[in-house]
Amino acid sequence: MSAVISPATQTYRTALVLNNMAITLIERERYGPALKTVIASLSLMKQMFRSTAESSVKESQSSTEKLKAASARLSEFLSSTQRPCPDTEIESLEDDGLGALRVAAIYGPSADVVFPVRISCSCCEDADASTFARQFATILYNHALVCFLLSKQRNENTSGKYITTAVWYFELADTILSSLLGSKNPIEDELPMVLLSVLVLNCLSLVYRKQGLKGKAEEAEHLSSITHSEVEEGFFFSD
Repeated sequence: MSAVISPATQTYRTALVLNNMAITLIERERYGPALKTVIASLSLMKQMFRSTAESSVKESQSSTEKLKAASARLSEFLSSTQRPCPDTEIESLEDDGLGALRVAAIYGPSADVVFPVRISCSCCEDADASTFARQFATILYNHALVCFLLSKQRNENTSGKYITTAVWYFELADTILSSLLGSKNPIEDELPMVLLSVLVLNCLSLVYRKQGLKGKAEEAEHLSSITHSEVEEGFFFSD
């Protein structure tokens, strides 16, 4: 007999699945549908913050509807071979793949290669607060990444709007990760969070430069370099 999954857990798991569907769309360079899908993922993660026993069933129904809509978008574009932004290489990562995350962190800021991140759905039932926050930051990062990619396809006016949005979500992801890493409480599996932080800082440097914010870009690059050096020196741990 299969285990019964609570409505809250179902909502949580659907949010992560939607994030991963968005990554598949990014790989196909279908950034418009990817943006809709990652926004749906973020919406469900935000619902988890406000979740109560009474609202859980409604949220589960909402998550089912979002999943159906995203599945329709995905099936529509999976067979497409159009490449609207062929000058950008997409290198997808797994949030628990330390080797690939480390390589991506070493790569540094680049408009030519981007690293969207899939999230493992295996720990939904027993995820602690820091894991949930890291996953939330990962989805924010992916949202910002899609906006950055869309900015490369649009005219100057629309491009500016997407860059502004990308900066907002990269900064929010950085705030969450910085808060977690600056906490006095020990964090299990800290290294994936640190490497994600380096990816976010690299992207912040890139979008700050597109906005002409040289000082902020250099500050982000400096923080990224320091954090990456600490990783290489074994400062952070991972069980």
